[in-house]
Amino acid sequence: IFENASVVYSDDNGATWHRSSKIKIKAGLQKTSEAQLVKIDSGDYKALRIYARNLSNYIAYADSFDGGETWTQFRADKQLEGTKNCMVSLMETTRKIDGKQVILCSAGGSLKARADGVLRVGLTENDGTVNWISKYHLTQGFYGYSCLTELSDGNFAVFYEDEAAHLKYTVFTVADDGTI
Repeated sequence: IFENASVVYSDDNGATWHRSSKIKIKAGLQKTSEAQLVKIDSGDYKALRIYARNLSNYIAYADSFDGGETWTQFRADKQLEGTKNCMVSLMETTRKIDGKQVILCSAGGSLKARADGVLRVGLTENDGTVNWISKYHLTQGFYGYSCLTELSDGNFAVFYEDEAAHLKYTVFTVADDGTI
């Protein structure tokens, strides 16, 4: 399988564009694709982080410390277990809990099929680690592609497939303890 993530970036507000090299992957992941970028800004640790689907039971990630030009090797986030080979949605938020940046993740929670949608709340630590502190079961049954957004009122929304070719929109709140 030859699916490897890379990024396209601009250093001059879009006048010119560059593509990074393919981001290397650790054994067991087999491929990376349909990736999402978040900005990690935690103490002295500042990086772009790319999360991607793959063929393991965990979502993979890699970091860039130079604006996306070069990347660390993809590795599995052992706290983010979920559906193999299905798109994942991640986003950084303006929300902070205990002074820590909040990252959200939407993905299938089943290890066997595109099913059992879950929302996760993560907090960035000073070393760049994301500690996934809570998980909310959004659906049972089919769960496919999804997209997260932060709303102007401080809530969040997820737009997702809850059955093949059917979309659902749900608004949710992240409480001060990180639960949804």
